[in-house]
Amino acid sequence: MKLSSSSTSEQLEALYNISKALNSTLDVQEVLQTMLDMALEIFDADAGSVMLEAGGFLTIHVSSGLEDEIVEKTRQKLGVGIAGWVATTGEPLHLDGKVRDPRFTELVERGDSIASSLSVPIKVEQEIAGVLMIRRAGERTFDPGDLAFLVSVGDLAAVALQKARLFQAERRQRRLLELEHQKLSATFTSMADGVLVLDNKTRLLTHNNVAQQFLRPLVGDNLELFCEIYAESLESGQSEIVAGERLLKVVPTPLVADGEEGGSVLVLRDESASRELDRMKSEFLSMISHELKTPITTISAFLELLSHREFPRERQLHFLKICDEECRRLQSLIEQLLHLTRLEAGKFVLSTEKRDVGQLVRECLPAFSEPNPNHHFEIKEPFPQAVLEVDPTLLCQAITNLLSNAVKYSPSGGTIQISLEETPLTFVLSVSDEGVGIEAEKIKYVFEKFYRVDNSLTRETGGTGLGLANVKHIALAHSGRVWVESELGKGSTFYLELPKEPGGQ
Repeated sequence: MKLSSSSTSEQLEALYNISKALNSTLDVQEVLQTMLDMALEIFDADAGSVMLEAGGFLTIHVSSGLEDEIVEKTRQKLGVGIAGWVATTGEPLHLDGKVRDPRFTELVERGDSIASSLSVPIKVEQEIAGVLMIRRAGERTFDPGDLAFLVSVGDLAAVALQKARLFQAERRQRRLLELEHQKLSATFTSMADGVLVLDNKTRLLTHNNVAQQFLRPLVGDNLELFCEIYAESLESGQSEIVAGERLLKVVPTPLVADGEEGGSVLVLRDESASRELDRMKSEFLSMISHELKTPITTISAFLELLSHREFPRERQLHFLKICDEECRRLQSLIEQLLHLTRLEAGKFVLSTEKRDVGQLVRECLPAFSEPNPNHHFEIKEPFPQAVLEVDPTLLCQAITNLLSNAVKYSPSGGTIQISLEETPLTFVLSVSDEGVGIEAEKIKYVFEKFYRVDNSLTRETGGTGLGLANVKHIALAHSGRVWVESELGKGSTFYLELPKEPGGQ
């Protein structure tokens, strides 16, 4: 609609329509374009633009009737030119004809077709956000009252612009919050520890799946019941809870907001493995003390006898032979410890050569078959031709350890079967016995150093718990792997898998 400067009712109606249109969108670009289009229509103007301030310069954000080149290149410094003056002073401006005014510096030469122009500031919270400019061509000029009305239009635009900017800022903040929530959620669900969030009355707010899994043996799926148990444990000062086979350490962290406690975050840490490791270390220290003390005591006793008493030559040689055997025992123990340490540290350099794994097995076997007549050693023929790049010394040690383990844990004898099978990418050596077997829950520990299954046979046979750990690290050094299948009371089968190609499977 076009209006006359004397029509107050028309101006009010126009302002209402502008306000209604501006409030119909929350997009900054749409707000500015809508405001400019309506201003051009109401004032019967030929061209116009909205310039916004950023970094001390004004640039055109929306325009109508202006050449694209002018829109792209216009970058007006504050205080310079007509728009720069309006933005700096905050004063509206009505100009007719060619401008010759000392207030304006660095004026861009305007075409003769510009008969009249109006420029008003757009103020957001008393700060200049930009400048609205419209103009007429030919001989048509704006009326004196048009400038005041355009100021009102600019004020409406400022309110709508602020509203749109706040909406966009809120939307950006919401997106950032959603992103942070996604990050926290991903961290929350992927944590190895169980996590529960409680309110200030110890009621459950949320939890991750790990917490559900940890606590299922204790409370099933009723985690609210755990919260009641936890509240009682707090009163008693308890910080550890047993859930099935797990020992869970509860680490609470209070949530504080504005100086008031808003609940807490409970982290459930599975201490079972570390406790088991501590137990294994304690057992190792006890065992290694015994293993070292026994031969040293024997050697010391016989040497003392030889130094203080006269014995026939035959008895002397017998005593010395015992001392020699105990020295070898000590040396073997020390070598195993040093060897495992080097393997774990990755400081052992493989001396590889092409060898047939089956032939290495046959070379290692006599050392066990001859001194163990109660055991029947059976090679599952035929062995495939398995010529690989291996360290023969290390691989023989791994085979020897597997055979030794099979003999030790089948004290009543029986068949020990050795097989070698080929897969598309690997060769798998297996050693099976008919011995005591391993409990299912303890299988995962058998390749850990110092670990020995706790039973009467273990205590009778002695040992360091280093043999199978050595096998594991020798396999890893060859880019292979080890595992075991066992049934309590029926025996075990240990597998050593080696890749056909060096460095991978």
